[in-house]
Amino acid sequence: MNRPMKMWEVVSAFRDRQDILYSVFSRDEWRTRYLESYLNFDQLVDRQDRQILDAQVPIELTHEIAALYPVSFEFDPKSFTLWKHSSNSCVAEGHIQLTALQVHDHFGGAWIEEVFEYGSAHVTEQ
Repeated sequence: MNRPMKMWEVVSAFRDRQDILYSVFSRDEWRTRYLESYLNFDQLVDRQDRQILDAQVPIELTHEIAALYPVSFEFDPKSFTLWKHSSNSCVAEGHIQLTALQVHDHFGGAWIEEVFEYGSAHVTEQ
């Protein structure tokens, strides 16, 4: 099973869609535990509050976010390389186009953050 993402990884991975983050963190099952941390994320970073930033969030929560996230990825199974798929290009022969949810559920959501941080990631099944 993939490890749960840390709070900072969730916000970093999906930072370009704050509407999705807010929507999911606002849901009844997540609001009490996570919404305030999300809304005060910049202050948590400024204080380097590792207790909250490094806390793992439930896979069910990040699954919900990834299911709404409209970005697709390209995966090369020969080199185990993953990167963001460019919407105006074809998937290369032998490569696989994956949704964010597929990346999340197969490899783990932290790989989405890695791709956005470094441009690509050499993934392994955790």
